[in-house]
Amino acid sequence: MRWLPYWSRLAGRASLDVFRDTLASEEGLARRLGPYEILVLIRERTRFPASLLERLPALELLALTGRNSGHVDAREEAGRYRHEPLLS
Repeated sequence: MRWLPYWSRLAGRASLDVFRDTLASEEGLARRLGPYEILVLIRERTRFPASLLERLPALELLALTGRNSGHVDAREEAGRYRHEPLLS
């Protein structure tokens, strides 16, 4: 991903971390993703139920790619827990 030209626009303005593995436990995901303000979900391998989303206190933006958003509990995420936008 980092080799794609549009990521270079973030140089000096934001840091970029790429995870190529999927953690099986919600606890592990919450620990790993807890500090991030923005998550860009490239594939739908990892489930994001409401219980996980509420454990991500820093999250301000959740961006999805592709046509499938069934792995994110968007109904719960959209209004019940916090105010971060969901971009699809």
